Amino acid sequence: MVLNELGMVAYNEWAKLPERFPNFELDVFQIMPNHIHGIILLNEIPVGAGFTPAQNDMYNWSTNNESIMNQSIMGQP
Repeated sequence: MVLNELGMVAYNEWAKLPERFPNFELDVFQIMPNHIHGIILLNEIPVGAGFTPAQNDMYNWSTNNESIMNQSIMGQP
């Protein structure tokens, strides 16, 4: 397929994706008359947040009860 002006814009923008998103690796792609198909491989993406285990309802229940008991013992409302 011979690309027209807009097809060249699509091609150039596709080629620039790894510059904008360093963790992108481009694979095969096909520019269609009104859309594009392509495969993007996502390399390791650092998120900056550490692992925090989920707190289940039992943990929240026991923590809340301990807080209520401590307030009662300490004479706080």
